[in-house]
Amino acid sequence: MVKQGLTLLAAFFFATAPVFAQTSAPDDCTFRPQILDLADRILAGRTELPGFSPASFGSEAAYLTLRYGEYSTSQGLRFLHNVDTEGRRPPRNLANLTTTYAISRLGAIAGLSLGGGDPLNRFLDARPSVVRAIILADSGQSYFDLLQQVNDDPELAARPTMGYFRNLQAARSIIDQSDDFKLAFAQLAESRGEAALAGSVLASRRDITAYADFLNRYSQDQTIMNFAGEQAVFLSGFSVFHNDHPLELIRHLSISERYNGQLNFDIYKAGILGREIDFFSVTYNVTGRREIVTAARNYMTALGAGKITPQHDAEAAWLVIHQNLLSALGTEQVFRVLSGFDISTRHRHFAGSALQTMDWVVAKAAVAAFVRGETDTLPERPEILSNGIDWASWTRLALQSTSSPTPFADPLSEADAAIAVEILYLRGDIDDAINLAERDLSLKAGLTVYRDFMKRFDVQCAAVTDYPGKALLFGGSTLFRFPLRP
Repeated sequence: MVKQGLTLLAAFFFATAPVFAQTSAPDDCTFRPQILDLADRILAGRTELPGFSPASFGSEAAYLTLRYGEYSTSQGLRFLHNVDTEGRRPPRNLANLTTTYAISRLGAIAGLSLGGGDPLNRFLDARPSVVRAIILADSGQSYFDLLQQVNDDPELAARPTMGYFRNLQAARSIIDQSDDFKLAFAQLAESRGEAALAGSVLASRRDITAYADFLNRYSQDQTIMNFAGEQAVFLSGFSVFHNDHPLELIRHLSISERYNGQLNFDIYKAGILGREIDFFSVTYNVTGRREIVTAARNYMTALGAGKITPQHDAEAAWLVIHQNLLSALGTEQVFRVLSGFDISTRHRHFAGSALQTMDWVVAKAAVAAFVRGETDTLPERPEILSNGIDWASWTRLALQSTSSPTPFADPLSEADAAIAVEILYLRGDIDDAINLAERDLSLKAGLTVYRDFMKRFDVQCAAVTDYPGKALLFGGSTLFRFPLRP
């Protein structure tokens, strides 16, 4: 019964989701005006927030302003300077964004030196976006030159973070690059004495021939194998993207090891392919239930068939994940797991516990056909909703949305307004949804809606806030990426 009901909800959602679906370059994006407008609202509104709150908003708005706007290098740097100096606190991660942008426009060393900064110090503090920009600026030459300066200083080289920095962070930041780029970078890494990094990058290629050769060269070096052996590159995610099975190039697994390895591999891969949020690994870690692998495999089958595209429509993917976890584990256990961890509002303005977040996704899917005029019948309460959601308000506001051309002309409570903006979004009434958020929500709640919608529109266009494996590799954070200046 649960499976049948949720499958029906998924059908409603999939049938109507393509209203917004598209992928295009930033300057060709249908939603470019909305993205820039929402970014402007965030950057203006954050300066009015009290205390430390301004730091929670602005970096992604500034990033999308640069990606979808038209700025010369000097204009872009001036824009970022203004964002930095406005408000009580600069946006969290803005320095990372500024350095990344400067490197993409000026080159690695000039970008790291922006404002008189010391390139080596900034290199040591670099986050993944900056590391990526340094590598792409000249295919890794500056990266390894800077790393050599670190290695030449015993105190710097001994930093506990350097193992992660020189291996995992660098390899993850270029996991979306071509096989040819990765091969050339790995060869350079090995020639500069960074064999573990070379192996990690080779393991992330579609063609693993060069990685097999790497293993044969270094199989007796346990230190390198600890970072870049077959088990290590699985745990780091590098060998998961382009393979269907755990790598067994030089190691020999028993039948039971192979079975357990495949189970863990499939659950991990499904989590990586979930893009924004990984539900599978959390559920598996909490419950230990092997049935989760069936849910993971069903999800990957839906991905392979093109039924869902989580990089463009995360909620449709979450709904399929939810359906399959419920089928595998049952309502009671899934609800218990989902109520035990939170989802950040940087993903959805209505986020809270994972259960609350999923309740909203289910409710939206249930009312979608009705609010879009595709049926005259209000939906029944979905059986898979928890007791924590106010379903009566959803149906009341869904009905109100169809009552007149201006259904929400009168002010709403904050609780109703949060639902109403989603109903208007489902109907395609984007400007009305934004205006309602401005009118009826607190400033901070409104900024959270703007950020949510801004990123939803982006992933249906150039998707510059998306990145493969984002949930597991970078904790769901946005990796800032800019095209290199010609």
